[in-house]
Amino acid sequence: MRFKEPIEAMPTNVYNYLLERNISASKADKNGNLPLHVALCRALSLPPTEAKEVYFNVVVPLREAYPLAVDIDDEEGRSGHDMLTALKQHIQKGSSGPQKQPEMLQQSYEEEWRKKLAQEFESESTEFFGRYACEEGITQETEQESYDEWANRMGREYRQHKEKQKKYYSGGVSDGTRDKCQHHEKDNTKASHHSKRKAADEEALSEERRKMQKRYRHEEDKNKRLALKKNNYETNYHDVLQDKSGQKLGFHDIPWPCEGNIENVVEVLFCDLPEILDPGLRKYLREQQVRWHPDKFMQRFSDRLAPESTEQVLERVKAISQAVNSRVETVLSKTKQC
Repeated sequence: MRFKEPIEAMPTNVYNYLLERNISASKADKNGNLPLHVALCRALSLPPTEAKEVYFNVVVPLREAYPLAVDIDDEEGRSGHDMLTALKQHIQKGSSGPQKQPEMLQQSYEEEWRKKLAQEFESESTEFFGRYACEEGITQETEQESYDEWANRMGREYRQHKEKQKKYYSGGVSDGTRDKCQHHEKDNTKASHHSKRKAADEEALSEERRKMQKRYRHEEDKNKRLALKKNNYETNYHDVLQDKSGQKLGFHDIPWPCEGNIENVVEVLFCDLPEILDPGLRKYLREQQVRWHPDKFMQRFSDRLAPESTEQVLERVKAISQAVNSRVETVLSKTKQC
């Protein structure tokens, strides 16, 4: 998306407006800078008070929209992590309360993680238990529950649970027919049981949190590996095109996107596509269709293929072409629906 005025000069609510309408936070400009890099660079150039406002109104939403941006370098070679650290130090130096600002930043990070935890928990609960059916005459809510609403609901349910427990414990004691010692002994037993149950629940929650963290990190590592394979594939492909040595190419000399089955090839080719169908995406999809079309491929490489490998190479090219065309149709249909 192109802007007539510099992005640094736009008010912060414009960023939020664009993010709410699913404008991609993973698309870089012509210099290779992501929106997060631009926002951090802008914040570092402002006084601490204004930088603080840019951080909470722009940087935090951009991190939530595209968490992987903190691991990517800008055009000057600075990573998102380094720029975030510099911004925290910049805000801390200008703050009148040096201990308060880092706590607010840390609280923001923790709140971001709790949101992800709540969303993951809700998704797994839906898959396992299913959603409650709406009663007749009641309209089902289609909007996703926010973190604040979820936290308030958890608080209400916890208080209701405590009130029920209090009524249960108080109702189990007779009006003076039992001895006071027996009454205290029963209360202590119940309290001990409740304490053990609470500890078990906290341990189960911690274990679930560790599993989700591991799964989230595994997904990040997988995306990085796919992006690296795609970058190597593009480099190898152009190197083979520019090679003028005249050496014959065997099956393993062809710059395939990756080894393995056709599903792995398609996964590498389409690993980092943006969610919005823009001219850049259309161009990439068309390039892949033309590149792996059997006729176009043979026009480029027929005189360079080793005779004993031609049939095997052409068979794999046809399989890749069919898989690419099928995936392109799927991507175009999804983007039209959006």
